[in-house]
Amino acid sequence: MSFFKSLGQNAMLSDVFRHNWEKAGYLIAMAEEICLGQSELSRSELEVLEAYCSKLNECDYCYQLHNQAAQVYGAEGELVVALFEDIDTAPTNEKIKALAHFLKRLTLEPYKNNQTAVNTVLASGCSEKALADVIYLCSLSAMLNRLVFGFGIEGGDNQFSQVAQGIKQTGYRKMYENMGLDVPKFKEI
Repeated sequence: MSFFKSLGQNAMLSDVFRHNWEKAGYLIAMAEEICLGQSELSRSELEVLEAYCSKLNECDYCYQLHNQAAQVYGAEGELVVALFEDIDTAPTNEKIKALAHFLKRLTLEPYKNNQTAVNTVLASGCSEKALADVIYLCSLSAMLNRLVFGFGIEGGDNQFSQVAQGIKQTGYRKMYENMGLDVPKFKEI
């Protein structure tokens, strides 16, 4: 249940965004680029890692949404839980395990990040570009998790499934444009 009566009882994050679109529209543009832009990592891998960050942040709303999206893109349903329980025994490749270890530190103890942690990820076969993509993803996830907590958004299973399908079918930008909202374009430098 939302803390803001103006958002209604069953508010989704999209309701929060519509509440102040002048600010939130830029978050959608960022999400489109960070989550769906060019990356060496697959959409499934990115969604798993975003769900993992949200689970670390104890944001059930974003965890459920991105875990559903990961499954829409073909990930095993329990992969995020397996990573959360024990990264080293999770049924995934060494690159994703190395990224999960890195994200765990970046999410829970960011001040302890160091060159050794980066070198470990790079030694797994991950490129600097892919690692940078994941750092942006983790940062965006933290911000969105806090919006969910701040506004008291809970969501429901049916809503998560619909949004996950929408992300795959149209992406974030088109999904919001279909709601009649103009997603800002970033200025080229």
